[in-house]
Amino acid sequence: MPDQPTESLFARRKRKCMAIIALIASAVIWLFPSNVLKLIAEHDHVLLGRYSVNHFSALFFATLTLWILAIIWWRIGHWTRRHTFKLIALTFSLALTIAIIDFAGRKIRSARYREANETTKQPNQPAAPVDGTIRSRPPNTRHTMTYIDQPEAARSYPDPPKGFEPFEVTLSIDANGFRNPKALESCDILAVGDSFTEGSRVSDDEMWPARYANLIKKSVYNIGISGCSPRIYLNNFNAIAPKLKPKIAIFMLYEGNDFRSREDDRGDDSFSDKVNIFIKSSPITIGIKSAFAKTFGPINAEADVPGIDTLSWMPIKLTGPEGTHYLSFKPKRMMALYHDKDEFAQSDIWQNTSQVLIEIIKSCREKKITPVFVYTPCNARVVLPLIAHKVADDKLHAFASLKTKNLPPPDEFKKLLLARIDTQENAVAELCKKQSTQFISLTKPLRIQLKRGIQVYYTYDQHFTPLGHELVADALLLNLKTP
Repeated sequence: MPDQPTESLFARRKRKCMAIIALIASAVIWLFPSNVLKLIAEHDHVLLGRYSVNHFSALFFATLTLWILAIIWWRIGHWTRRHTFKLIALTFSLALTIAIIDFAGRKIRSARYREANETTKQPNQPAAPVDGTIRSRPPNTRHTMTYIDQPEAARSYPDPPKGFEPFEVTLSIDANGFRNPKALESCDILAVGDSFTEGSRVSDDEMWPARYANLIKKSVYNIGISGCSPRIYLNNFNAIAPKLKPKIAIFMLYEGNDFRSREDDRGDDSFSDKVNIFIKSSPITIGIKSAFAKTFGPINAEADVPGIDTLSWMPIKLTGPEGTHYLSFKPKRMMALYHDKDEFAQSDIWQNTSQVLIEIIKSCREKKITPVFVYTPCNARVVLPLIAHKVADDKLHAFASLKTKNLPPPDEFKKLLLARIDTQENAVAELCKKQSTQFISLTKPLRIQLKRGIQVYYTYDQHFTPLGHELVADALLLNLKTP
């Protein structure tokens, strides 16, 4: 057997230095924290009081890699083919194990949604094809939970106030995969939308389609599905409406996420985007991040944060004759309202959204169904005009700067924000007017309830409370004429 080559003193010292450098690097990379103030404002987890989940995960695995390299450089005097073979075998085995665990995890994990990608025309329909994703839930299922309105992250606002009272939630899914007591063969009214229609964080009898049905004593079939876009509203409508033959279709638009570019709406992701989505949806990735958040989130959660005074007005305190409650929103939610009217009208987001809304109206009329659009504002737009005079210009500006840089001076920014805040709703209202389609805005009724001290939105979540759903049903009863 040939003798192993003798390592020179210089090579040995170089190898030891590389090991020491790797160990030093594994410590240095932890010196640079995430933007903790932004994480708190966006309701994201803060680990060790310093890092976002993604930042911590990257540091954790980078540290492991550097430690392994340090061990290799310190202990292995001469790298041979045998070492290379062992490294390849270990890497292959690890990759195979991860792939098997990921595959098994995806198979045994209960799917929250069913999605089918189709491009078909419905029987006996001259136009309005199903174009893309049809979304529903696993049929004939029932879920129960206790919803607690509180910050998810251990590191949150200083002394966060109590949210809406905890309560039991029951979610029942019918044979078609939608949230109804039972599947129907026909209905008077079809309710279409996302989580605000499906009824996120409220029980079966509290969501507005169920409340409205009780008020008018007619059948209302709910095909709202969380996470949908207007394009999927149209696809679900075209798939279901011909069977149920409703007289009216109510499309609830939520301004928080229903304005999308064509790529966002149709799911035309690039290869790199698809890989990124695949990795993020992996049960391994989800499990590791969840474990990190639970383990390291509470550690140092009370540490001082520079600039925390920026968030001193959050959550917003609202007091009226009916009581006192609190409401919060994220900087990105507020800045999504910051649209110049002319620029928004020419934007890809509005061009795509308006096209889909016109397609919805056309599809309804071809099926002899009356379309109605109900506009649901985000909590930021409802509450800002009520409290803007109470928030110092510099604090509002600093809060917005956590999302958007290069803003105008604080006093000018506040004026522009309040002047632009209705841009999206006005665009939809104008479109409906041109299309001779009924448009119902919930903005004013919601604002009135907030001024009275009635909690229509959760404190730490963007969705309606049961009181918010009650308001929607009452607004429909007041504004919508049913046959």
